[in-house]
Amino acid sequence: MSDNERLSRELRNRADNLGGHPISLDDVKRSATKMKRQRTAAAGAVAAVALAVAIPVGFSVAGNGGGGTTPIAVEPTITETTTVTPTKNPDGKYTLTLDAPEGDAPRISWLDKNTLHTASGDTFELPKAYGDVASYRGGFMGSDGATGKIDVIRDGQVESSFNGGGFAVSEDGTLVAWFDRDASAIKVGIASGAGEGETSYDVPVGLNATPVAFRGSDVIYQTDDQNNGDRKVWYTDGDVTHEIEGALAVDGYSSRDDVAMVMTSLDDFGSCWGTFAFPGGEFAGKLTQKTCDFSLGQVSSDGQYVIGWDAYRDGWGNGDIAILDASTFKPVAHFEPAEDYGVQHAAWDADTDSLMVAVYLDGTWQLLRLGVDGSVESASEGIQADSEAYPLKFASAR
Repeated sequence: MSDNERLSRELRNRADNLGGHPISLDDVKRSATKMKRQRTAAAGAVAAVALAVAIPVGFSVAGNGGGGTTPIAVEPTITETTTVTPTKNPDGKYTLTLDAPEGDAPRISWLDKNTLHTASGDTFELPKAYGDVASYRGGFMGSDGATGKIDVIRDGQVESSFNGGGFAVSEDGTLVAWFDRDASAIKVGIASGAGEGETSYDVPVGLNATPVAFRGSDVIYQTDDQNNGDRKVWYTDGDVTHEIEGALAVDGYSSRDDVAMVMTSLDDFGSCWGTFAFPGGEFAGKLTQKTCDFSLGQVSSDGQYVIGWDAYRDGWGNGDIAILDASTFKPVAHFEPAEDYGVQHAAWDADTDSLMVAVYLDGTWQLLRLGVDGSVESASEGIQADSEAYPLKFASAR
């Protein structure tokens, strides 16, 4: 199998948040027929690579100007939590379980099918379920991976649509980036307020692009040539765009250290990840390979921790997930399922060092909060749904 074929297969398995992951969640839905986890003896880890989304993916969250759609009034709920002392398993990991003490609701925005719960406590009913939703000019944009379109939503209705996908939001929540396939460009617009000015960065025709994170007002993104599997990572610097040589994927950025978390290699037994230091830093312009034990995701807001997925995956969902020290990439808290879980999304719980995850087990979807001390809390009610339904996701909107 060629390197491009391996990379293409691997990144097709990476789910986005949403909000900034290379391959959409709906791409995974179409290809996944069942949940499975495979262990690769040579790698010594559950096979898994995910973003996540984000998210994205990661998922910075955008502010919502308050216009466009009328929120459903929600009375804040304070939940009494049950203290449980985490216990490490013999292998040094903590057990991931749905049978966890009840904790607070997520401090970040999340989607329950077509209902958007924002970080501010408002709830909005959307025209349909989306893979990710971002605030945009006082309303929202919804990314639908099934159709490959972005809907502009105002007053709860679709105002317009265009071909594209993927969201990234600036750290201060004022800017949102997306890929406009019709224009073959990465676009940057106002997340909150009614400003109409947009910045555009051209993408070669025929390539898909995914914005992953903001570096100040500049954008870090990756491109995908579906014809030959070629993947590249880019960043803008004012009006100039630069390629990060040797990077095959990107899934996180730390503004504290001004570094991006990038994939540097991939083979049949795993992947290796490291940091790229942007010009101006101590290791300016250098890409340093740091770990082949994990794939790296979103960085916590204080820069101390980074999401650690397993180095390789083949199948639906992910098994283990870890909170890593961002400077050493060593596990601070490593979680493994007692049963055959699928972990689909992960995002830091606002400016805390707690990690939110969306998981599936045996017909139930649920949001969990994972702590650096190994604690596990339930952050939502369980939803009965098929493994390919993906009813719970984290969103880029605030």
